[in-house]
Amino acid sequence: MEKIKSLMNRIGVSEEAQSDVLNSYQCLSEKGDIKELKETSKKIMEDFNKEEYLLFLGRINAADNKSKVHPYMVACIFILLCATYLENLFVKRGIDKKIYIDSISDIWCKMEECKKLYNVWGIFASTWFWGLFAMEIFKLGRLQFQTAHVWFDECETINVKQGDNALFIHIPSDGALSPEEVVASLKDAYAFFECKGNVPFFLHSWLTQPGNENIFPKGSNLRWLYEQFTIFKFEDDNFRDCWRIFNVEYNGNPDSLPQETRLQKNIVSYLKNGGRMGCGYGVLLFDGKNIFKPEIC
Repeated sequence: MEKIKSLMNRIGVSEEAQSDVLNSYQCLSEKGDIKELKETSKKIMEDFNKEEYLLFLGRINAADNKSKVHPYMVACIFILLCATYLENLFVKRGIDKKIYIDSISDIWCKMEECKKLYNVWGIFASTWFWGLFAMEIFKLGRLQFQTAHVWFDECETINVKQGDNALFIHIPSDGALSPEEVVASLKDAYAFFECKGNVPFFLHSWLTQPGNENIFPKGSNLRWLYEQFTIFKFEDDNFRDCWRIFNVEYNGNPDSLPQETRLQKNIVSYLKNGGRMGCGYGVLLFDGKNIFKPEIC
């Protein structure tokens, strides 16, 4: 328990959330459910296996644990346990401890998202963390970066084709996105991954869907980010990422969505005027100093 308590302190987990985690941990211990979590986290992190990790999470979500701790909290404790083993792997690869702390700080982001959406401390997006534990995702400055195989074939004009390794950007929900922070983060990634020349960075997100010029005001940070990317594909997914902006799932009725922020109001107006929300595939080029927007993709 002390290890995950220390870890939570290092990534800034609130006292309220920490108390819930530790109380739940104690309940799991008293009912004998914690043993499997501890043993499995150690086994999986000794030689990380994505399939085993995902299968175990599936068991957590389906199980009726004796302590009656919410499955999202059980998943959260399991992820925290896994994260305690990750630090040594960073050290072995000579990666700065700051990058380790910054990278696992996404645990706290996901805990906050769970509380906002379900009013439960825990993690519902638990499958996301396989990339972190496989050491494919690193937070470098404001952004996260992942090395992954390209699964699409619509972007071969920048010499990236299906099956190639490429760099993907992810954006944690922990603050604003200033142009200065984005560029600084790209510079960090360019150095960390030992890039050369003009390197493509991909973003698969609602932030890069066509039509966002009707949502993001001119001069805003989101508008600036949107305009850095060439968008080459769109998935109409019935606004699957609605919860990221509104903290509720989309039921198909724009009028049911909160309208507390300018962004929320703009999206509701966009939907009511026939706009579709989904995920876009965007790409930018970066040479270590400057961003270039590909004209053709």
